[in-house]
Amino acid sequence: MNFIHISDIHFGNSDYSTRRAQDVNKTKELCNFIKEAGFTDIDSLIITGDLIYARGDDSRGKKNLTGLKLYIKEFMDMFSLGKDKLFIVPGNHDVQRSPSRETICTDIDRTYNYQTGLDGDKYNYLSRGFEPFASFYKTLCNEDYKIKTRLLTIGEFCYLLINTSLISAKDNEDGSLIIDINQIRSELQKSNGNIVIALGHHSLGCIRDDEKDQLEQLFCEYNVKLYLCGHHHKMLIDRKKSWYQCQCGTLMARRPDGSDTDMLVYAGSIDKNGVGNIMAIKYDRRFNMWMPDSGISYYHSRRTDGIVRINQPDMSDDIELIEKWLNEQRGILISKKSLMNFINEHSFDRSIIRKLIATSSLSVYDNYKYKKGSAL
Repeated sequence: MNFIHISDIHFGNSDYSTRRAQDVNKTKELCNFIKEAGFTDIDSLIITGDLIYARGDDSRGKKNLTGLKLYIKEFMDMFSLGKDKLFIVPGNHDVQRSPSRETICTDIDRTYNYQTGLDGDKYNYLSRGFEPFASFYKTLCNEDYKIKTRLLTIGEFCYLLINTSLISAKDNEDGSLIIDINQIRSELQKSNGNIVIALGHHSLGCIRDDEKDQLEQLFCEYNVKLYLCGHHHKMLIDRKKSWYQCQCGTLMARRPDGSDTDMLVYAGSIDKNGVGNIMAIKYDRRFNMWMPDSGISYYHSRRTDGIVRINQPDMSDDIELIEKWLNEQRGILISKKSLMNFINEHSFDRSIIRKLIATSSLSVYDNYKYKKGSAL
């Protein structure tokens, strides 16, 4: 499966380099570069939020939305993609802010318990802030936007669309965002063992700790291999236990404080075993052209072609540690709580533990009910 990942377009920014990079001719150059690099049959265009520079509720924002639609359509036309191959999640700049929304979102954050999640009334209120985005989404995708996280199955792959901007209402929210982990788990249960590609606007570090920890465990358990995100305007490919966080750059040349950004997109491929490549393609401001980012590939694998290899991580060290621990417990009754503490302490992939426990003589008890074999 081949894909293009774009984030933080911020369409409508007046900076010279931004407008040059988003020009129709430069967009065609980018698409042709991607094809020449071997990513010819693109299966999906993934956009992880912050679509426009101005808010969507003023005249400039509405004008930007018209230009943005044409910009996205250029990608779709160049790769002959239908609307069913376009996957978009909103960012914090795609939310319509107001004093009342900030007050209510602050109250939701203060009283939120991930064990129970968000109820229907809260979802109904929060959806009001996404009305401009939802209107644009419908004109582009010809379907209603759904604020809740959802899982879409396309062939042998699943796309998990996470709304990380549910309670976005102000600046400096990183580390406090709510994602409703109950809804995410409910959707992941529909994946049927397929490879899952998750996408959200914010990196996992922006999510509140209790839900972030649960999300990382779910990613391991439900065969998530990539988490595609943006937000920071800085490129980063970070290898986790059994998956990768791929933080894309932006198409805006400078931050509001005047500092430079990583103007960069990803072209990637992944097979049904979770093995693939991701090419980082940056926009060179000096020469006004797209080229491979040799820095990221050299950092990961001492290559200069801009490509990072995405492979199944080696679990041999984890397996050795788990087997040693299980051998120490042989013949001993151990509580499920103690077992979970051991798993969480080391962030183990639960699928590995299930297999090892099933072949051990370990007995696990939960609520005074003794169980043999897999207890997870």
